[in-house]
Amino acid sequence: MKIRIKESELNHIEKMERLKRIVFKYWDINGPKINDIMKKLLGFEAERIGNWVYTGWLREYLGENNARDMVDKFLSQKNFKIDNCGGYEFDFKVINYKMSEYNDVQLDLVVDDIHGTVVLIMHDGMIYNLKKARNDEDFGWEIDNEILDCIYDFFDEKITSQIGYQFVIGKIIYASAGYSIDKS
Repeated sequence: MKIRIKESELNHIEKMERLKRIVFKYWDINGPKINDIMKKLLGFEAERIGNWVYTGWLREYLGENNARDMVDKFLSQKNFKIDNCGGYEFDFKVINYKMSEYNDVQLDLVVDDIHGTVVLIMHDGMIYNLKKARNDEDFGWEIDNEILDCIYDFFDEKITSQIGYQFVIGKIIYASAGYSIDKS
């Protein structure tokens, strides 16, 4: 079977392969991690490449099976801590995860809103319990969104930039709803 491609498509493929070799060489020297320094070294081309390309290259660099094993090992810890994410501090637990065929990790979590806290700058820097802040009728919805942002930032730093897997939060359950976070 023959496949016909345009010369411009072939040029694009060759260019991407050259960029991939440069990125792999960078990782050989500096260690495998997607970061802003790496993207700045590539210059303008880095801005035009989607993050999904970098994550695919990182999984290829690490080896698909090795990358999956790294995700399994990391998530087997189950209990994690958000420490000073924009004034938020809380523990959370991964209760279920599944790696999809699309190279993402789907997560279900329990967030400890009973012991977690947030410093609310708009309220003179007062420290609020997360459960109380989440239940506030004026800004509770924003607290929920920012908790989610902190969790996404955490997994982006720990999984996406170092192992190459994207992640999706499937379900967040709060400890105040009767679920516990076992710290063992």
